[in-house]
Amino acid sequence: MKSKVLNSTAVPKVAELEFRYQGNKKQYEPNKNVLEHVDQILASHDMGEISAELSHGKRILEEQNKHILLEEKYGWDTVHCYTAEPLTSDSEDEKRIKRALKKTRKQPKWHGSNQRCKYALRKGTVLEAT
Repeated sequence: MKSKVLNSTAVPKVAELEFRYQGNKKQYEPNKNVLEHVDQILASHDMGEISAELSHGKRILEEQNKHILLEEKYGWDTVHCYTAEPLTSDSEDEKRIKRALKKTRKQPKWHGSNQRCKYALRKGTVLEAT
């Protein structure tokens, strides 16, 4: 990870981050967002604002944990398709997951130098298209 510092003040501000792995960036961004909310909470003296910021931070962490569990079971491609779907209510969450799974299963994966297309349908079942 490379970072560039804007000023040489007491607290350095990071201008841009370059991650070697996309998965690290996907996990870093929500954590950074929660830290910004924690900073706002620490600066605030209004209990209503503190409560709202804590609730928002909790939702971010819950969403990130859900993405990590989806990645563990189905892979980052499914998580990417899941997050690319338009926002819906929590009651339609299962439908979003199923649509994301269906979409990732339809997308071809190119492997090797001969550019064969493999479609993974079920665990252990692989069809090769030439």
